[in-house]
Amino acid sequence: MTFIALMGALSAVVMLFRFPLPFLPPFMSFDFTAIVEIIGGFMFGPVAAFLIIVLKILLQLVMQGSGSVGTGELQNLILSCAYVLPAILIYNSKKTKKRGIIGMAVGTVTVSIAAILSTGV
Repeated sequence: MTFIALMGALSAVVMLFRFPLPFLPPFMSFDFTAIVEIIGGFMFGPVAAFLIIVLKILLQLVMQGSGSVGTGELQNLILSCAYVLPAILIYNSKKTKKRGIIGMAVGTVTVSIAAILSTGV
């Protein structure tokens, strides 16, 4: 439980360092929080990763508030889970470097599809 809290807090701090994406609206940005979430998930499983994601979002709401009336945070939850959970589930079936890379590739495809579907385009 302490590790999840630490990783959630670290993820919230890492979220403060965002980079805007060129040619996209200002609310679309890139951050490195998935690295913290996926490390926690690889170590302790998908439930821990989900709790780290939820804690990160709650801490971000406390530190910065919501500029999107919660819809941005909901999409962050959906997209973070779409990336991290498939990667962790594939890696946990057989813990090898190859399975980790395959899992992250599947997570990348999954989050891309989820991003397209969740924007309402």
